[in-house]
Amino acid sequence: MESRKRLTAEKRGRGTGKGAIPAASVLAAAFGAGVQLAVFGRIGQSGGVFYTSPCLVYMGIYVLTAFCLPRAAAAAVSGRVRRGQADPGALLAGSLALAAVAGGAGAALLGFGGEMLAAWPGRPMERYAWEALAPAVWLMALLGAMRGHFLGLGGSAPAAVSMILEQAAGGAAALWFAGDGLREGSRSALVYGAEELEGALGAAGAMAGPAVGAGAGLLFLLGMTVLWRKNLLRRTSGRKASPARQVMPLLLAGIPGLFMAAAWAGALALQIKWYGTASGNRWGEFGFWCLAVYLLAAVSAAAGVPAASRLSGRRPGVREGLVRALRRLPIPCILGAVLLAAGGRMAFGLLFDGAQASGPVWLGAVWGCAVPAASLGAVLTAALGGFGKRGISAAACLLCAALHGGLLRLFAAAWPGAPAGAAAAVFLALLALCGLEGGLLALMTAGGERRTR
Repeated sequence: MESRKRLTAEKRGRGTGKGAIPAASVLAAAFGAGVQLAVFGRIGQSGGVFYTSPCLVYMGIYVLTAFCLPRAAAAAVSGRVRRGQADPGALLAGSLALAAVAGGAGAALLGFGGEMLAAWPGRPMERYAWEALAPAVWLMALLGAMRGHFLGLGGSAPAAVSMILEQAAGGAAALWFAGDGLREGSRSALVYGAEELEGALGAAGAMAGPAVGAGAGLLFLLGMTVLWRKNLLRRTSGRKASPARQVMPLLLAGIPGLFMAAAWAGALALQIKWYGTASGNRWGEFGFWCLAVYLLAAVSAAAGVPAASRLSGRRPGVREGLVRALRRLPIPCILGAVLLAAGGRMAFGLLFDGAQASGPVWLGAVWGCAVPAASLGAVLTAALGGFGKRGISAAACLLCAALHGGLLRLFAAAWPGAPAGAAAAVFLALLALCGLEGGLLALMTAGGERRTR
């Protein structure tokens, strides 16, 4: 009898809440990072300098619209529809309207402010890549709203397929457009005598690919909405709030995700300020290392993140469930760290036709240490999201972004332009994030039967 009770508690601890992250979604993110590395190889080091900043911003927006905002929206949609407080169709229309406004604002910032963003680090031709990214921001915001609606009503499979389709179509388009951009840039460089034009237009062509991918994912979910309209757009019984009050929970649910995006943008801005203006190809090399960490961390966390996202603080056995999710990390994390530490510089040479990465030989080891930290941070963040503590996770991200900026300033003063300083700042900030979130989760699950409100 005792063992049956324990087994029942463990099953409940796994959770069945809406918005759980499928493993396919995490692997799709890893595939996207791999595609971006292939793009780096396509446009070369000269184009990578112009591509790094927009690419890292794109990857941040992708995480926001693929994981953070959809999970938050799913919880709001699921709860209000289950209680009969809102119709699914009204919630979908409201979330798309909010996404259109927010995404339009972001697209306008990049489209009209691309010249200013490019002038800040002293790379005027980078504006072409920023402007090419603008349409993707708007489409990705709409796609994130659609994913949240599907997740909230139990459609995790279509949401995962849309992520895979987004990365596959976007990656193919990026590689194709990058080639067109390089050819056009080569011709223009002969006419205008600007050697950097080839790399700049190659980066701009590659940055047009995400819009194609987001459009493909959006069309797929719109088609699934038509097929499943009886479930996704049905009218529910019960007294409904006004349209504004129906949409308000979606707006509030998205605020923590926006703070996480602000933390990411702030960390990147400080990175550009104290390291992105370095001479030569070092900024492009930083983009390569970041994407390599992103790829290996996503693969390492592909088993742990889904398990952690299914946990719920309102169910017994959450501490045991969290421990099981964390136990899935050590082996893939160690393999990823060793792979990057031992083979990172070799991979760089293969990607860039035998070029040698700058920095000391042990630089790959520093970036390799960031792989377990990033994987652990992803699992802990997913667990906090399952507990409904996204605001706490966002606050932890903001604190670690501030720490990252302070470390960058310290290392930049001690070793100006040193690649190892940038790598160490990223690793220590990720380590601090793991410590903060891990400590919070330890307190929240103390006793194994913690109930959150």
